[in-house]
Amino acid sequence: MSIILGFDDPSKSELHFIVGPLVESGSKCFYCYKPLGWPIVMWHGGTADIFLHHDCAQDLGTLLGSDYIKAKNAWSKEIHQKAPFA
Repeated sequence: MSIILGFDDPSKSELHFIVGPLVESGSKCFYCYKPLGWPIVMWHGGTADIFLHHDCAQDLGTLLGSDYIKAKNAWSKEIHQKAPFA
C-alpha cells in the first residue's frame, strides 16, 4: 500500500506524527539515499515500511514494472522451449 503525505496536509493523520520525526532527523530515501523531505511516499509492507521522495517512488515503480515484464517474458520463453508439444 502506498500513502502520500504532505507537510501542509490539513488532515494531519497519525502517520504525520510517525513520519515527521523521520523527515526532521534527516532519514534517507530508500531509493536515492538523499535526506527525505515533504511530500513523502510511504510504501507499507508486511514486515517493513519504506519512505521515498515522490519522484523516486515513480522511478522505482517504473523499474519494478520493467523487471516484471523481463521476468515474465523470460519465464514464458523457458516454458515454451521445454513444452513437449512445442
